[in-house]
Amino acid sequence: MKKTVYLAITLITFGMIPTIYADSNNDDLLRIALEADQQILLQINSIYGSTIPSHIKSLYEQGHQSVIELENSIENNSEESKENFLSALKSFKQISKFIQKSSDTANNLENNYKSYKDEIQRLEKFINSLKSASQKLNSPIDFTNVDSLLSEIKQKISNNENDTREQIDELKSLTYSLKQQIHETSSHKNQDKFINFMQNQLDQFEIKLQKFSNNESVPDRIEEIRSLISQTRTLISEKNFEDAKIIFNDITEVMKNI
Repeated sequence: MKKTVYLAITLITFGMIPTIYADSNNDDLLRIALEADQQILLQINSIYGSTIPSHIKSLYEQGHQSVIELENSIENNSEESKENFLSALKSFKQISKFIQKSSDTANNLENNYKSYKDEIQRLEKFINSLKSASQKLNSPIDFTNVDSLLSEIKQKISNNENDTREQIDELKSLTYSLKQQIHETSSHKNQDKFINFMQNQLDQFEIKLQKFSNNESVPDRIEEIRSLISQTRTLISEKNFEDAKIIFNDITEVMKNI
C-alpha cells in the first residue's frame, strides 16, 4: 500500500491526475487517501514530536479534513469524492515537500559542521607546527590574534553554530601571513649564518696570506686573492650576496691549493 500511496503522490506531482481517476474507483481512492493520511501523520510525529510547526499542522488538518469529506462523499455517492481526494493528496504532498526541505537543510548543516570541524582541526595542527618553528628560530612572532580567533571558531562549532565560514577564511589568511613571516625569518637567519661564515673564512684566508707574506714565500696569485677578498667584503656590505658567494667559492678553491 505504501507503494500505491507513493505512486499516487508522484502522479499528482507530475500532473497525471486524470490517470488516477480513470484507473481507480472510489474505494481505491479512499484506501490511498487513508494510507497517505496515516503515513504523513507518522512522519510528522517522528520528525517534530510535540513541536509541530503551525503551517505543517494547518496543512495536515486541511488534508485530514479532506479525507473525512472523501469518506462521507463516498458514503453519500457524491460527485465530490475525487475533488476531496485531490485536495487531501495535495495537502499531504505539500507537507512532504516541507519535510524533505527541512531534512535537506538539516543534512547540509550537519555536513557543514563536519566540514568546518575537520578544517579547523587541520588549521590548528598547522598553527601548532608554525609555533614550533617559531620557537626553534627564537622568533618574536605574535600568535595572539590567531589563537583568539581559533578559540572563538572552536566555541561556535562546539555550539553547533554554522556561521563560521568568514571567520575560518580570516584565520586562514592570518595563518598564511604568519607562515610568510616565519619563512622570511628563517631565510634571514640562514643568510646571516652564511654571511658570518663567509666573513670568518675571509678572515682566516687573510691570516693565511699574511703568513705567506711574512715568510717571503708569496705565491704568484697572492695579490689577486687579496683583491678578491676585498671585493667579496664590499659585495657583502652592499647586500649583493649572490655575487659575493660566487667570488667566495672561487677564493676557497684557490686557497685549497696554497
